[in-house]
Amino acid sequence: MTDIPSTLGLTGEQVEHVLATAGRAPSLHNAQPWLFRLRTDVIELHADPRRRLPAVDPDDREQRIACGAALFTLRLALHGQHVRPIVTLFPDPAQPDLIAAVRHGGTRAATPEQQRLLRAVPLRRTNRHPFTDAAVTQQELYALRRAALDEGAWLHVVDSAGDRAQVRRLAVLAHQQQVADPAFTDELESWTGTGPDRRDGVPACVGRPPARPAGPLGPA
Repeated sequence: MTDIPSTLGLTGEQVEHVLATAGRAPSLHNAQPWLFRLRTDVIELHADPRRRLPAVDPDDREQRIACGAALFTLRLALHGQHVRPIVTLFPDPAQPDLIAAVRHGGTRAATPEQQRLLRAVPLRRTNRHPFTDAAVTQQELYALRRAALDEGAWLHVVDSAGDRAQVRRLAVLAHQQQVADPAFTDELESWTGTGPDRRDGVPACVGRPPARPAGPLGPA
């Protein structure tokens, strides 16, 4: 039995499955900086101020990106239950941590694409290995751009040698500044190399972050 209440026409057990799926979304340091609040006809998504990362993410940008990922997987999970989600995005000055409210928008089966994405959710893993040198095809780039457009975003592909070199230079500079900051290294230490007793953070088994950015982005 579950103590999770029913909402959006789903049983408590179904809601528990939906929230567990949404909670598998990726986040910086696997901090999982979100909260779900259930009401009879709505699931609210909030940023969790207790899981902020003030050293590495002082403006909460990464936190909101993580909450966006949680919202995406929540929507996928609802599609998997044949619920068409209707999403209201905020901010609300009276509730600054409220990110979105999701309501029942009718019954509709998940598309094959949504089913494929839903099956991929539990397969996500932290991977700190260097990228391979396999070329990204134009078809793959098109699919990535289309996925971004579907979510109201724009994907900019950095493909010129000069731009790639500039990105590499900025990444190295940013990394050097971060590791020189004791507050950053303390925060990193508290969220990485975690043991099996924790369900958040980055487990020690996946390895530590590299000492410097890895992978060839262009001329040094």
